Amino acid sequence: MPTYGRTFTLANPARNGVNSPASGGGEAGKYTGEEGFMSYYEVCEHLRTGGEYVWHEEMQVPYMVKGKLWVGFDDERAIRNKMKWLKKGGFGGAMVWTVDMDDFTGEVCGGGVKYPLIGIMTEELLGRPRGGKDVDWASVTKTSVATLPPPISIDPRGLVNDYKSSIAKQDIVINLPSE
Repeated sequence: MPTYGRTFTLANPARNGVNSPASGGGEAGKYTGEEGFMSYYEVCEHLRTGGEYVWHEEMQVPYMVKGKLWVGFDDERAIRNKMKWLKKGGFGGAMVWTVDMDDFTGEVCGGGVKYPLIGIMTEELLGRPRGGKDVDWASVTKTSVATLPPPISIDPRGLVNDYKSSIAKQDIVINLPSE
């Protein structure tokens, strides 16, 4: 389970959903210092200073948008969902990458809980309560829910016929060298 997020610089901040065009990795984290990557506590800092929390209903994970910055990450809710999925599937456990990217002080992400993401793994898999409450991002920052647009119907035969028709209309001239 990740205790970090992957960051991107949006090509157009007005288009900020999943799979929106990006011009490259996002800004480097304040502490991690690497472009395209932020620790969970760095993501929390952005959420506490104007970032928008977006829950993606189909994928059951959040992402954060702040201007041109887009960050895909896991929070407490996402980790809980993943732990339930693991247990339901009968898997033998989970791994975390990496311990030092979780909120090790318990002061940044909220709730006063040290290592909130790793604590949820322990709670869900081993039944040891971690104490504290999960962060309710709606009480901290602007939040929204992303949903997919309705599916569209595509007729494959129609596409093939349209393609064949467009090829037939093209005049193709092949000039061979004379001998």
